[in-house]
Amino acid sequence: MITYVNEKDYLRAQIRSNNLAIKHFNEQLEEVFIQEDFIGTADKVFDGYEKIIELIKLDSKEMRKKIKELDADNWENHQY
Repeated sequence: MITYVNEKDYLRAQIRSNNLAIKHFNEQLEEVFIQEDFIGTADKVFDGYEKIIELIKLDSKEMRKKIKELDADNWENHQY
């Protein structure tokens, strides 16, 4: 189990993990090919991957926002 020095380090690691997941799903999108797809299965798979990617991006955005809040709190607590 990994122990982080602070919450910001944890969030940064999670953002890196999200970026790797997005890369993986993008690669999967490029490889999705279903022959003779007359019932829209490929479209459903593409839509599913795109939704997953958007959710991961939203998660990363929220983490970046939290990092900025932590930076602001840290700055306010250390002003003289």
